[in-house]
Formats: sequence, structure tokens, C-alpha cells
Amino acid sequence: MGNLRLDVESLRTFRAVVDCGSVTQAASQLNLTQSAVSWKMKRLEERLGSPLLVRDGRELSLTELGIELLIHAEQIVGAHDDAADSLCLLH
Repeated sequence: MGNLRLDVESLRTFRAVVDCGSVTQAASQLNLTQSAVSWKMKRLEERLGSPLLVRDGRELSLTELGIELLIHAEQIVGAHDDAADSLCLLH
């Protein structure tokens, strides 16, 4: 997994799905379609080679990999947003 590339928007989408508890609500929050969010999640899971979420009816829970990724996603998305905010202030 040394060459694994994780883009910020996929991590942002993953974080939103976890925070919202559903793909539909995450899509609304991100101003994306439900199918776009589902596609990003599927692509992320394919890249990692393992599921991130366990769906039990309407409930979503994180797999062990999902818990680990969420920790990194929070840091990466937060650092990205801080950098973008900082750079915007310089213009």
C-alpha cells in the first residue's frame, strides 16, 4: 500500500458520510448527488481493498480500517482547509 493516493475530496466525502450517518444526508451537506457520494465511497473502498463502513439496515458503523482512516481524514481535511483559508487571506 506504499503507493496509495488518497485525495482530499474523497476523504471529505467519507468524513461527511460518517458524520451524517447516511449517504443521502452527506450528499445534501456536500451539495452532491447521492450517486456521486456512493461512487466516491465505492472508489475509496476499492483503492483501500477493504470496506470502510458496515451497513446494517439504516445504521452505518465503521470497520477497523474505517476508524483508522477517519482519524487521518480529520487531520488531512482539517490541514487542507486551514491552508486554503490561510492562502485566501493572503490575496
